[in-house]
Amino acid sequence: METFLWGVQGFLACVFLIAGVASASGFLERRAHAQGIVMPVQGLRFRLIGVAEVAGSIGLIAPVATGIAPALTPLAAAGLAIIMAGATILNLRAGRRITAFVNIGLMAMCAWYSTRTGNDERNDGASPHVIAYPLEWGF
Repeated sequence: METFLWGVQGFLACVFLIAGVASASGFLERRAHAQGIVMPVQGLRFRLIGVAEVAGSIGLIAPVATGIAPALTPLAAAGLAIIMAGATILNLRAGRRITAFVNIGLMAMCAWYSTRTGNDERNDGASPHVIAYPLEWGF
């Protein structure tokens, strides 16, 4: 189960890091404008959402990898689920149902992950993953 949790965590972190960098840099906005697509959120708001996605992707990995405040990992996943809930609503309003279904899938993964972490019995929830202990890696 730990390997599966790390896989989900890595997948979500990669997806949100790529999407966040593309949003924060303005690449997606320029691409949509060039193709004549009207974005439901534009300008600074769109870039701030991208920054939040990048912060969330870092929050999925860094606390567990460093061992510093690993209880923040489920909060990062919950925050990303909230971002995906908003994206789902905006995409449904714009008539983009396929994109909305992708958002629902990512939201469900984030929500599921946030409920599955922090339940380690050895340390009373201080670390989301047993495998995250550096001493067990032989360091």
